[in-house]
Amino acid sequence: MAADIESIPSDAHEAELVELACRGDGDAFGQLLQPYAADLLAKACSCLLDWNEAEEVLQKTLLKSWQSLGKLDYRGPQAFRGWLFRILDNKVKDAVRANSRLPLRGVDYGDPPQEPQEGLAEAENRNRIRDSVASCLDHLSNRERCVMTATMKGVATAQIQVDCDCKNEGQVYGALHRARAKMKSCLERKEL
Repeated sequence: MAADIESIPSDAHEAELVELACRGDGDAFGQLLQPYAADLLAKACSCLLDWNEAEEVLQKTLLKSWQSLGKLDYRGPQAFRGWLFRILDNKVKDAVRANSRLPLRGVDYGDPPQEPQEGLAEAENRNRIRDSVASCLDHLSNRERCVMTATMKGVATAQIQVDCDCKNEGQVYGALHRARAKMKSCLERKEL
């Protein structure tokens, strides 16, 4: 899903809209966002695999972009789009971190087991492993993290290419190779 070419403002018009939005013009900001909203939502959905969570992340992205508009270093064509997607990447990362400690939504866990839960040592070990993996994921680039998480979720390579802004499948495989190597090295350093 890509932004409609006709709806993307020309370079001069985009620069004008950015300037107006920086001065507090909400309509200009809305015009800047309109061509990219569907792509932002699609990327959030592909990363989170949860429509409601993706919509919430999109809202947080739009709010953060409005609040941070004065910090935008506008350097020309596609600068605004790239800036928006960086904010989205960070909000997706925040959502994944926040939800990593919660049970999966929509999963029926059935009746609680009759035997005692795992011991304190096992729980601490599981938490240490989970935190280590999350920490190692933080060391990946946005593209590597996107490719790695999408691959783990079973997303098709062609879709990963679109969702993670890769030019071709070679970039997908290259990012996945680098991500795996970095994760292995990081986890080995943490003795996992």
